[in-house]
Amino acid sequence: MARKKISAAARGRHLIHRGEKSERHKSEIQIWKDDLQASPEVISLAWAAAAREALKIEDTTSVLLADKNGELVRHEMPADFFDQSAHAMRRAFNHFKLDPADPWAWRQMVSYFAFVFFWPEQPAAAGPKDRMDFGSRK
Repeated sequence: MARKKISAAARGRHLIHRGEKSERHKSEIQIWKDDLQASPEVISLAWAAAAREALKIEDTTSVLLADKNGELVRHEMPADFFDQSAHAMRRAFNHFKLDPADPWAWRQMVSYFAFVFFWPEQPAAAGPKDRMDFGSRK
């Protein structure tokens, strides 16, 4: 049986809802920032290294999952695994003719995302809509 297609609008609503309900987690950078002994130089180097890893599109080859003892164990993805997230990101960059190797292209992509999902809505003008006057009709 074919799966029902989910519209872009529905995916957007789901994403917004997940964002509102999510809890902030500590990133590697936040852990460095919270370390009172970490110098600004160390934090800067950690940020640069994390940014280089984060700002690239690669297919997922493995995932870390907790075992029954709570220890993280790396699991390799099957050979036929199709990474839909990486595919969607590649399509988005191609659509806007942006280079994912350029950090500024990532900023541009986030600005597009912000424009679509978080731009302030303009209130509709009150009253009837203006009609175009094309002269008298006969």
